Amino acid sequence: SSRAKGLQALFKHSNLTLTGSLIKSLALSLPRNGLTIYLDNYFTSIPLFEELRTCSFSTVSTTRPYS
Repeated sequence: SSRAKGLQALFKHSNLTLTGSLIKSLALSLPRNGLTIYLDNYFTSIPLFEELRTCSFSTVSTTRPYS
């Protein structure tokens, strides 16, 4: 648990934002066989989708029209 481990430094992936890096780090702690990760539009980015795909995760997200 986070209380047992305390706060830890977040590894910043070179092509991801800090938020994207957090999502990837959390995803890597999950089993990878057939898992689909659902994201809100706040977390949606093509680089994050590409990174998760290379780790064998499927992703689905909501989007907003570009304005």
